[in-house]
Amino acid sequence: MGTVPGIPALGPPCRRRRSALGTWPLSGVFYIGLGNRFDGDRVKAYPPGSVIVLPGDTWHFHWAKSGEYITQVSAIGPLGLEYLDPADDPRQQDRT
Repeated sequence: MGTVPGIPALGPPCRRRRSALGTWPLSGVFYIGLGNRFDGDRVKAYPPGSVIVLPGDTWHFHWAKSGEYITQVSAIGPLGLEYLDPADDPRQQDRT
């Protein structure tokens, strides 16, 4: 379990995890959309206190549409993380 800050961005990358994931917005508004292509018109807003359970292997994207947010996430691992476009994976970017 941990907290994850969201930073405003345009066109966030689509991703999926192997395990189900529980997310609780603690501050700000958390926007999440389902699918394998970002579409800002298809995101759903979750205010603080909401509970979101995302099944494993679900392509999704989240967005700090209205500013920063902080979420608490919980899952039973291994989580795994796969980006639809491997070029979007920050773990693979050249850090030189």
